[in-house]
Amino acid sequence: CHCMASCWLCQYGLDELMLTLYQFPFSHFCEKACWALDLKQQPYRAVNLLPALHLAWSRRMASASSLPILRDGPYIVQDSSAIIDYLDQRWPQQSLTPTDVNLAGQARQWEQWLGDEIGVPLRLWFYSHVLRQRQYAMAFLLRGAARGQGLVFQALFGLIRHAMFYKMQINPHSAAAALPQLFWTWPGEGRSITLRVVIVLADTAGMIPFGV
Repeated sequence: CHCMASCWLCQYGLDELMLTLYQFPFSHFCEKACWALDLKQQPYRAVNLLPALHLAWSRRMASASSLPILRDGPYIVQDSSAIIDYLDQRWPQQSLTPTDVNLAGQARQWEQWLGDEIGVPLRLWFYSHVLRQRQYAMAFLLRGAARGQGLVFQALFGLIRHAMFYKMQINPHSAAAALPQLFWTWPGEGRSITLRVVIVLADTAGMIPFGV
């Protein structure tokens, strides 16, 4: 992710003129918003937050607690899909969504399907393993975090882990049920994309510290 590429502008007092993305740097939903901003080639500042601690920011700005949140002056946009739509309205050049109505509908259906059927169970399955092992959770979650946030997060990790399990409905049953969902077939094509692909990619990035 190139989320920090524009941070040098902050040194010159231009924070309020820039787009600001509040994100979990390890979230694939937040990464989607990063990709959209990069494609639009608009300068922006990324604010990296940590689970639970992010509520101090999100609840002041938006109706829900989830990230990403994009701030554009007085405008607040929450959720990666809503951010994509907002960016297309604000800067229609290099459209992220097809301009054809039918194609746009198909693109949104695919986006929704991939988020619900792949993104959510993958997140559940991954965290069901990582959060149970403190050393791996710290190595993964604290990357890119401010030192102060990191210290608070480590001190409260037991409580935060419990809250994350509750929020994402992580338990042995749901984790076991999520795994088969990651063995899926591309609709209409008859091609299977298996979890092995996910594991290989994650392992290459050094994100799978446990045996599978």
